[in-house]
Amino acid sequence: MSTHRTYVLQPDRLRRLAFFRTLAPPEIRRLAQIGATQHYADGDFLATEGTRKQRRVLYVILRGELQYLKRVRGARAKVVLTLHAGEVGGFLTFFNEGPSPVSVRCVGRTAVFEIGRRELQLLAGEHPQLGIKVLLALVQDAVRRLETFVERSAATSAWALDLESLLQTLPLRGEMKEG
Repeated sequence: MSTHRTYVLQPDRLRRLAFFRTLAPPEIRRLAQIGATQHYADGDFLATEGTRKQRRVLYVILRGELQYLKRVRGARAKVVLTLHAGEVGGFLTFFNEGPSPVSVRCVGRTAVFEIGRRELQLLAGEHPQLGIKVLLALVQDAVRRLETFVERSAATSAWALDLESLLQTLPLRGEMKEG
C-alpha cells in the first residue's frame, strides 16, 4: 500500500540518476513543482495488466525496483523487465489510451517521482526548452531499452535456430523403420 509523504527532491542527488543528468538544478526544482514523489511498499502494484484505471503518469525510480509482469499462457506471470533507480517507467500507459499491457510491481520499498501527462504538456508550453530536455531524456531511455530488446531478440533467435538444427538430427517416430 502506498504512503503519501512529503519528499524534498535534492537536485545534486538527483543529478546522479540517468534521467536527471542533463538537467540543471533550477530545472529539477521546476520539475519538482509539477510532479509528485510517491512511496510504495514491497509488493505494491502501480499498474495491473488489462485494466484502464491507471493514472497516465511517467515515473522515474528514485529508490527500489519495479518489475514489469506479463501474463503468459493464461494466469502465469513472467517478469519481462526490471527497472532500477534513474530509469523511467509508465510509457505504455502514458502515451496511449488503452489498457495497461503489463502489471508493474514494486520490489522492496520503492520511491518514484511521477509526472502526469497534463502536467508535462503544461510544462512544455510554459518552458519549451525544459520540455524538450525531458522528452529527450524519455527518448534516450526508450532507445536504450529498445537496443536491449533487439539484443535479446537476436540471442533468442540464435537459440531457436540452434534448437531447430538439433531437433532435425533426432529421429522422429514416423521415420523409424517398422519391423
